[in-house]
Parts: sequence; C-alpha cells; structure tokens
Amino acid sequence: MGATTLFGITLTQRLKLRLSTLNWFVGATEEIAEKIRYSSAELPHIVRSIYEYDTYLIVDEPFRVTLKNTGLDSDDKRVIEEFFSTLGMGDSESQVKRCEVYKRQLLRRLEHADKEFHEKSRLYTRLGFLGGIGIVIMLI
Repeated sequence: MGATTLFGITLTQRLKLRLSTLNWFVGATEEIAEKIRYSSAELPHIVRSIYEYDTYLIVDEPFRVTLKNTGLDSDDKRVIEEFFSTLGMGDSESQVKRCEVYKRQLLRRLEHADKEFHEKSRLYTRLGFLGGIGIVIMLI
C-alpha cells in the first residue's frame, strides 16, 4: 500500500516541480531583458551569470540548452528551447521584446500548469492510496 501511495505522491511532486521550474524561467526571462536593456555586458556573460548556479539547465554557446530534472512537459521545453535558440538575434531592443514575448508564453504555460496541479495533485495521491487498499483487499 505504501508503494502505491508513494507513487501518487511522486506524481504530485513532479507537477509541483513543473510549477516551480516555469516560475523560475519567467523570472529569468525578466532578468535577461533587464540586463540586456541596462547593462553593457555581452549576452553570453549575461546568460551565464543568470544560469551559473541553477539546477534546471545547462547552457552551451550559442545558447543551446539541455533541460534536466525539470518536470516540464514537451510544450514547456519547446518554448524554452525556442527562447534560447533565438536569443542574441537582432539589436538589444528586439531582444528585449523577444524576452517579453517568451515571458508571456511562459506565463500562459505556468497558468496551465497551476490549473493542472490543482486538478490532479489530490487525484494522484488518492488514487495511489486507493490502489494500495485495493491490492491489500485482493491479497486478503
């Protein structure tokens, strides 16, 4: 019974991780836009300073990302990978606008993830618990 409950809790934690990851990326796009707008630093330095100590991704030049342990679904990853693949194209003002566009996309993804979390987190935990009870009853 404990294993199935743990499985339900694990699925819930994955949803929670997705929420925190998306929230982190929204903040990161804001920070990149601010540093592009107000800093004279080169873009590779800006990106490395933001992602230097993160746990979500590895950034290689030219801004190719490897997402790891994020809980993100394929659409979330696609948006983030597109953002990094287009980063550095154009002048600073167009890059700031691009950051704002991707921030809005990430906010929509975050809203969707939050809704999914509230709909499914209790369901996963309860199904795991009930699945465990069902197994115990079948063994009796």
